[in-house]
Amino acid sequence: MSLRENNTLHAMDEFCKDMDKWIDGEGDRRRHAFNLGQLLLKANPNSRSRDGSTRGIFIIGDQSSAKSTTVNSIIKQVALQMGNNTVTKVRTWIEHRYDPNLERAEYDLLLQQRDKEKNEELVRGGTLQALTEKFARINSSNLNDTVEARIVIRSDIPSFAIDCCDNPGLTPINERMQKITDNITRQTLERVLERQKSKNDSVVVLCVSALFFENASWPRHMDLIEQINGDNLIVLITRMDQLNIRSIAQEMKDEEDSNSEDGNSELLRCSSWDILKCIRTKIERQTGSHSFPNGVQFHYAASSSVRWDVLTGQGWNAFVTSEAENDKKMREVLGISDDDVRRAFNDQQWREHGIELVQMELRQQSEFDECVGMSRLQERLLQRLHHHILKAADELLNFTSNWRKEAKTELENVSKRMKLPDDRADSIIKFCKQFILVYQTLFSSPLYSPTINAEPWLKEFGEAIKRGQESSGEYGWTSKDMWDIFKDLEDSSGYAEFPPPEFRAEDFDNYIEDIKKYVKTADKPLYTAQMLIQRLTQEYTMRSTLIYLRDLDVETFVSRQVQLRTSTQLSFGQAVDQKISEDYSQIFHKHEKRNSGGHYSYEVHGGNQWVSVLGALCLLLHAEYSIRIMRDTIFSFLLQTQSDNPMHGVLVSRFKQYWDSRKEKLTDQNKYREYNTENQIADIMKNSRRKTRSVKVPLTENKVAPIEDLSWAIYAMFFEDPYYHFKKTLDERTDLLMMTHATSLVHFYQLTGICVHQDEDYLIQWAADHQDSAYTRAFLVREPDVKDGIKVLADTVNQIKSQGTDKDRELLERVVKGELNMSDIINRDKEAKFISRLLENLQKFQRGKKPNNNSSGDNTDPESTIFSDLSDTITDRVRTIVMGKPPNPEDKVKLFVNIADMGMNPDSFPETESKSKINKKETSTVNYVYRRRLTMGITSSVIDTTQQLAKSQYDYSHPQTQPTFQRELIGRVASLMLGYEYPYHPDARPSSKWYLSPNVIVQFLLANEDNFVNEENKLNPLEDWNWNALLDSRMLKSPLVKHAFILCNTTEDNDDYDSKNKVSHYIKRLEGECKNNKMDEYIIEILADDRFNWKPDQENLYGKVDSLKDKMKKYSKWHDYIEAYRKVVEPVLLRNEDQDPEINPEQREIITEPDELYEDNEI
Repeated sequence: MSLRENNTLHAMDEFCKDMDKWIDGEGDRRRHAFNLGQLLLKANPNSRSRDGSTRGIFIIGDQSSAKSTTVNSIIKQVALQMGNNTVTKVRTWIEHRYDPNLERAEYDLLLQQRDKEKNEELVRGGTLQALTEKFARINSSNLNDTVEARIVIRSDIPSFAIDCCDNPGLTPINERMQKITDNITRQTLERVLERQKSKNDSVVVLCVSALFFENASWPRHMDLIEQINGDNLIVLITRMDQLNIRSIAQEMKDEEDSNSEDGNSELLRCSSWDILKCIRTKIERQTGSHSFPNGVQFHYAASSSVRWDVLTGQGWNAFVTSEAENDKKMREVLGISDDDVRRAFNDQQWREHGIELVQMELRQQSEFDECVGMSRLQERLLQRLHHHILKAADELLNFTSNWRKEAKTELENVSKRMKLPDDRADSIIKFCKQFILVYQTLFSSPLYSPTINAEPWLKEFGEAIKRGQESSGEYGWTSKDMWDIFKDLEDSSGYAEFPPPEFRAEDFDNYIEDIKKYVKTADKPLYTAQMLIQRLTQEYTMRSTLIYLRDLDVETFVSRQVQLRTSTQLSFGQAVDQKISEDYSQIFHKHEKRNSGGHYSYEVHGGNQWVSVLGALCLLLHAEYSIRIMRDTIFSFLLQTQSDNPMHGVLVSRFKQYWDSRKEKLTDQNKYREYNTENQIADIMKNSRRKTRSVKVPLTENKVAPIEDLSWAIYAMFFEDPYYHFKKTLDERTDLLMMTHATSLVHFYQLTGICVHQDEDYLIQWAADHQDSAYTRAFLVREPDVKDGIKVLADTVNQIKSQGTDKDRELLERVVKGELNMSDIINRDKEAKFISRLLENLQKFQRGKKPNNNSSGDNTDPESTIFSDLSDTITDRVRTIVMGKPPNPEDKVKLFVNIADMGMNPDSFPETESKSKINKKETSTVNYVYRRRLTMGITSSVIDTTQQLAKSQYDYSHPQTQPTFQRELIGRVASLMLGYEYPYHPDARPSSKWYLSPNVIVQFLLANEDNFVNEENKLNPLEDWNWNALLDSRMLKSPLVKHAFILCNTTEDNDDYDSKNKVSHYIKRLEGECKNNKMDEYIIEILADDRFNWKPDQENLYGKVDSLKDKMKKYSKWHDYIEAYRKVVEPVLLRNEDQDPEINPEQREIITEPDELYEDNEI
């Protein structure tokens, strides 16, 4: 179950519990309304953003604009330290969770590095003092735009915000701090705009201090602020209790004088509302060429100013008291007070600065009350919260209706398959055949229409495949997931390191940690072999490029040569070749692993093992996805398992079982492969069977569920065989290179660039046909081409304008509008394409600039720009190779003839000047040859590996291999039924177990047919019969022999039943099937009921039915409760009226029963 589904399930369960408390009269109605609204927002999948938060309130503004104080007031809980200058140094998320059962507030504090998943937990369930102590350490450091803090508060006070985001204040103190605070603010606004696009609106509160109107920093971000929906933007003027009366009075008088012709020296008559309008005008003037969006709300408030040491002791009560006092001061400053003495004092202050305060009109009074005071701001936010709650309720009503409908449909489909089919054995055969079809169908694409149309039966799977694709957004395996599976092999013979630690560059770990920067799909859950193998190929190539070769210790070579030399001259060829072989073997075969003390302790496999395991794992995971698809089809009852991890699946479980078993048993490396694999899997299968039952018929012992045999057969076919094939092929190639030391090979790799056939005209044409290709933009188009193309195009356009017909000019105008391509008006098609390509590249590829992925004019897929990060130097080098011209045939012939002459090999070591030592130049030569030969050997192995990975896709996806694979899978299942205990390929059953071979057993049954029809033998065990041609007593353990014994001992209440005829028919049929290729199918048909225990699969289906019934009941209850809540939330939450949800007593129970689809399906 995904995290989103878990959130929904948990939130809706809590929702129903709280609704029951409300109905029973427990607690306060308004608190219930708010708490339940929070739960609806949490449950609604569309309410949550990618960062995990619900409807957020983002606080931005200049330093000392009371942002943190505003946050505390909004969430109705003290959390953020308040003070002058920049107190908050990092972006801080505050999540408030209402819990009426808490006696005191509890705080959690998490610190998160941006772009990293790991959180550092600093406080958990702590007090305000503990939070303050830890948070002060964060804020005592410098400003930081790479870290985010997250505070989670749980209290019994219902607040009007669920997620609040406080940002460091914008500051002009110095350039560095200004850059960081600007960066944080812009990131916040971009996040708001991103949510706005997805209709998940967030509220932005722009705090502007009444003390500092001039030289503000926030106008620098008006380009983003003006894009916010006006309904979601609040400009909050804070510290209104400290308003500078003189400054505002002068502003109002200057405005009045500018509008008066003669100037008026009398007192200016103004109301409190006029003062607020003046402040708003003053702020709006600072936006420059930008403007606030329509519908923006201006609000005026005075927050708490109590000292922090008092707050940490007295908490929220002290904050509320101070906030109320300052609100009263603000109103007095604006000329509103119930105290005549205070009102007269403030009137006199305004009068001294030329303003006579007058009473507001009724309309002005109403508007004034709407936008003044923190309590009114909280009511505004509550209205916005109510809007989102209703939206979430409506969406959840739709979701629950759809969920119930889907659950009912699934229940109907499962119920139809509840009864076991009469032809259960035939379903095994059909599954094997159709599994291969599904496997190959899904290989190249999730839904391959030509195959579906070609195979009528596959139409039934169309919906299952579509459902699988739709739900596969969170299904699949990322690079990390595959690495976690692979890492389970650690301490076993399957584990590998590539490259070994001794051959890694110093920054190797950094590249692996940032792998998604280089392998674009590293974080994407992939589930088909084509995508998985493509990603593996990229990662393998990346790792191979990070192999680092260190300088040789040439002195060691010298001392060895001096001690052992038999000639009069030093020679390094053999020594270097030996070193290359050793290092090459360590990289790709095995290397010694050092323990913690730095000593070599054990051997670990290298690159061949690494890519072989992961390459075969890609095929196995594709098979896992195929099984997942087929679970929604008529084969569902075959594929039920009780211990299946839905994100890993039955096949990955087999993978883990197998390699865990290898860890436990240190097998002898000299023994045959079947001991390490076949016998090991046989032991696992034996241990997983049910306990032996003491029954008369011996074949009923240790029956298995069908999924056991099917999963191991698929595992052997799609992991074991590919794995050993990969490993054998790659090892043979590397062994060949190690043994031959074909030094001439490296020259051909190095000279490939000048030996291949190159056609410049063809490359230009290809570039014209592939204008969006990153390859074209990087290597086939040069700046002079673009400039020449522009000149040609300009000349053509000018010629059309001056000399063209009216029709030509009309066509040109249509080209400008984008209705036609340039090639439509230029007759020379090739030239038109070339010009079009040049223009395309002018827009999308310029030297030193990356494509602008955010630009609406550039619709190039950002992931296709694979060369966008290449430096100019490397781009030029590749261009030279790609666009260069090869040598003429004569030069090429001479070049290759000379290379073939080993005496002219440039890698040959020159004769040393000294017989006992080597100089600096000769040392460099040895190192150069070592690096060059080993590098080319590595290149050769990488090419071999990528070819093998590509070949595997062809082998397993080509339609012509379908009959072969179907026969193989059926044969592997039949091998298990024949008693081989390992799913052998039908053509590879070991001769050492000849006594289980169908051909041998058939002849034995023919020779003993009379024994089976002899009534006297029925009373005796098989071992006591007088057998003919019994070559080995182990033949009696064959399931085919035991089946004949079962037939001759079977009795029925039917007079027409004749056990003798049954046995004779069975033996004759078996003899006939041995002569054609249907033998394995017949073996499955006759032995399936003897081998398989079908009941667990049917029991699992009944468990699935019960689960679906519970889901339907839950969804129905959720729907009824949400509907009842929606009717009362507005009057209770906004108008504080006394209303309770109307739910019938029956609705409080789980009452919705599904249709009677399963009444006859009794076990």
